Amino acid sequence: MSSKLSVLPTVRAHFDTFRDNANDAWHFWDYATFVGAPLAVGAVSAWRRIQLADVSGFLAGLAVFAALLFGLVVFVFQLRLQLRSTGVSATSTLARLVDQLFYNVNYAVVIGVGTTAVGIVAVHLANKNSAPVWISALLTGLGLHLTLTILMCVKRVHSAYRILAQ
Repeated sequence: MSSKLSVLPTVRAHFDTFRDNANDAWHFWDYATFVGAPLAVGAVSAWRRIQLADVSGFLAGLAVFAALLFGLVVFVFQLRLQLRSTGVSATSTLARLVDQLFYNVNYAVVIGVGTTAVGIVAVHLANKNSAPVWISALLTGLGLHLTLTILMCVKRVHSAYRILAQ
């Protein structure tokens, strides 16, 4: 794959934020939550033979959401530049949180675009407005994964704000 198309650095940077702040060790519960839960929900969705209805409506909302996430990536990038120009240490807790926020939001864009692509396939495979079970399960798992990632981003923004409010 062309290095210009590779999202591997984004994926690595995102998962590298799954560390315990106290000792920098891998944090098992982050993986269980952000990877295990979506896989489990997708598997249960497939096992229960759940089919998503109105996939085109889901796809429209998801595409807008992914576009807004891209705008957020640019904003967080600009925020990091401002921190740098104001003399905030690159190793400070605030700078570290903003860096992690950037990695997480950037990853959310990748997941949003990937989920949108899967949604496009689902719309084309949909029968009478419901997607096949396998693609419904995939969309369910990816949707949960994206939602959890966004919630992590909200938590990081909250943590950064608390530092600034002190």
